[in-house]
Amino acid sequence: MTFPRRSIPRPRDFFDLMRPQTPQVTDEYKPSWSARLRARPLDRCLTIADLRDLARHRVPLAVFNYVDGGAEDELTLHSNRTAFQSQRFLPRVLQQTHQASTTAKILGGRTTAPLILAPAGFTRMLHSAGEVAVAHAASSRGLIYTLSTVGTVTPEELQANVPNGRHWFQLYPTTDQSINADLISRARASGFEALVVTVDTQIGGRKLRDIRSGFTLPPRVTLNSFGEILRKPGWWMNIVSSLPLKLYIADYFEQDVGMASPRLMNLMRNQHLDIPLLETFKSQWSGPFIVKGILRPDDAKRLAEIGVDAIIVSNHGGRQLDQSIASLDALKLIKRECEIPAIVDGGIQTGRDIVIAIASGACAAQIGRSYLYGLMAGGQAGVDLALRLLIEETERTMVLLGLSSITDLSPECLVKPQTRA
Repeated sequence: MTFPRRSIPRPRDFFDLMRPQTPQVTDEYKPSWSARLRARPLDRCLTIADLRDLARHRVPLAVFNYVDGGAEDELTLHSNRTAFQSQRFLPRVLQQTHQASTTAKILGGRTTAPLILAPAGFTRMLHSAGEVAVAHAASSRGLIYTLSTVGTVTPEELQANVPNGRHWFQLYPTTDQSINADLISRARASGFEALVVTVDTQIGGRKLRDIRSGFTLPPRVTLNSFGEILRKPGWWMNIVSSLPLKLYIADYFEQDVGMASPRLMNLMRNQHLDIPLLETFKSQWSGPFIVKGILRPDDAKRLAEIGVDAIIVSNHGGRQLDQSIASLDALKLIKRECEIPAIVDGGIQTGRDIVIAIASGACAAQIGRSYLYGLMAGGQAGVDLALRLLIEETERTMVLLGLSSITDLSPECLVKPQTRA
């Protein structure tokens, strides 16, 4: 048996092993040394789960729970993730596939990936840069961003700050039809591409984490939160020193109202939403018309009959009715009975999830928490990192599946997992 030759180590050999490695910086983005120092925790984030952990240390616990939590026992919240994690791939080999294109066509427009950023309320509470930072990150990656009715910047402000972005507008139908009509008109005049009407918020879900942590809108200094001020002074200074937190929909009141005032919340809970009202909204819009919050095939068929361009299969991220069906499972039921274009959200935290969503029949996947973790962890840079991780993993998964294009994804890429006794 031959043994390797050995020699007496020299001091220089130890020095070479212990030399610190300089982080690699691409030509695309070369931040200053001070910016690199601040971004070091982001550099160590390799997954959305890592961004979630960093976000939990960057913002007060009550704010983190507002994003991270779900309704009641959070069964739907967890079933959304379980539905994706239970899927198994069936890859092809010997295909000579060394790269894959994630480019997708969504409602007539091209995006760099079949990925949409969902609407999120109170965004500037998570980071002072708020919706503008998210829209910038989405635009730089060639993705669509959806502005919420309960956003903290107006449609006009978002368009002025990110004029080259692709924007959709999400409408929570209020009980005041004149407000609904004006919101739709403002979004149309601001150049938003599509109108998304959310239909699953007749009342608000009961979020126990928020109740137990004493969460308030806007955040207030209480006995429970005082300790968080000491532990997270950077977040508090960031929020206090920026513009006052305010929902732009509050401008429709003659007197200033709080972000969670009973008057505002009562306005936002429209329990009389029906097909005729949707048809009214559709008649007031000139572009793609989308309905969000669909889980049943018969509801999808009714919307197809009135000419809705697409639906978003969603259980509101597990934040409304607990113990409802996982969004991915609902998507499969709907696609068996209805051919309407479907976007799916809920539980998507990896590029593998995006591939599974498209293979299961969705035309796009939609993320909320995944980019919000990035926002809390590092502002615009954190959102950009979240999007980059998701796009890169989508491409890598497709290559390993032996596919070169998003259009090649089909149910044949998945196999039903074997149950073990």
